[in-house]
Amino acid sequence: MLEVYGHGGDVESAALRYGFEPEQFTDFSANINPLGPPPGMLEALQAALPEIIRYPDPGHRALLALLAERHGVRQEAVCVGNGAAEIMALILLALAPGKVGVVQPASRNTKRCPGSSGRRCRLFTAPQSGTIAPSPGKS
Repeated sequence: MLEVYGHGGDVESAALRYGFEPEQFTDFSANINPLGPPPGMLEALQAALPEIIRYPDPGHRALLALLAERHGVRQEAVCVGNGAAEIMALILLALAPGKVGVVQPASRNTKRCPGSSGRRCRLFTAPQSGTIAPSPGKS
């Protein structure tokens, strides 16, 4: 198993295992832009540095309002989180399904999340080509 530390983005372990330098990998296992920050991002971060004197709003009020307005929905219809793992956990808490299906390949967090919230989890392996569809009557 390559994920020594339990999450993607570990190019150091991959480099050691395969004999390359970490910079030689393009990592698609984490939400990292391999092209670097988009134009204007560094300037925006620099301009926002004076605002880091306080903790961000844990209710995400400004972000929720902006996203709701931009997409023409109520704020209650918008969910923000600190990454995909948190969003998956929030969905499981909100919907409380008895069983959850996870299509592989999937990250370790994706496979671990349903079980850690007390849900039964069934793993499905994706075919190399084609589509995945649930079989009627199977659970």
